[in-house]
Amino acid sequence: MKASIQILAKPLILGIALGLCVLSAQAEQVYKWVDENGTIHYSDMKPNNVNAENVRVKTGKSSGSRSSPQSQAQEMSAQQEQALQKKADELQTQAKARENDAQCQLVRDNLKKLQENSRVKVSGEDGEFRYLTPEEINAKKAEYREMLQNFCN
Repeated sequence: MKASIQILAKPLILGIALGLCVLSAQAEQVYKWVDENGTIHYSDMKPNNVNAENVRVKTGKSSGSRSSPQSQAQEMSAQQEQALQKKADELQTQAKARENDAQCQLVRDNLKKLQENSRVKVSGEDGEFRYLTPEEINAKKAEYREMLQNFCN
């Protein structure tokens, strides 16, 4: 009987020893320290040349409220995609604004030329040059003023 107890005791002792090893492996160290700017840091590795405090951390089963890593990655990816789309929209809006500003400047320059010059030479449909009549100049001035009023600041 003594021999059977010894045979049973050895696996039991071995099992207890392995269990303690597993528990000690799970109870990892967590260190806390404050840097020169007053920021508090936590790490599982002790920092060099810094006075760090060993913090006790209680572990247990999760409450189930945390989402899986896959869903967290999908959520992060969706957030990044939204941020990229927002940035693309902003850039497109800025490009349209710059294009509109360039068009407005061109209209202002043309209006200024019409106001400064009594004779304006243009290329006709047949490729020959001709001068605009005073009525055509006034019509172009009115057209440019209307464009400035409707589309430019």
